Amino acid sequence: MLLEKQDQPFDSDRYIFEPKIDGHRAILTHFSGKTNIFTRNGNNITRQYPELEILNWGHDVVLDGEIACINNATGKIDYESVMIGLKSQNRNKIHLLTGVVLTGNYFLA
Repeated sequence: MLLEKQDQPFDSDRYIFEPKIDGHRAILTHFSGKTNIFTRNGNNITRQYPELEILNWGHDVVLDGEIACINNATGKIDYESVMIGLKSQNRNKIHLLTGVVLTGNYFLA
């Protein structure tokens, strides 16, 4: 099938559509009540995602996927918020960003 330009997005009940989710690839492990999050290169980034570290899974689990944020106002994936949290080294700033992400309030004073 060759690419061609369309004025409107393709839509059909004959197909299932899946949104593209841009985020940060990570592996989350939770064993014996302790959560760790690693990059695909094996770097521990647990401290950058305290909102995931505190989740109570109730059992041991390993998840391999994308950590992504959704802007509540637009419903769109907010890749920049994920990268801000990942790059931050200051624990207080990380907790502030966590609150921002969880509440959907993306405007910092």
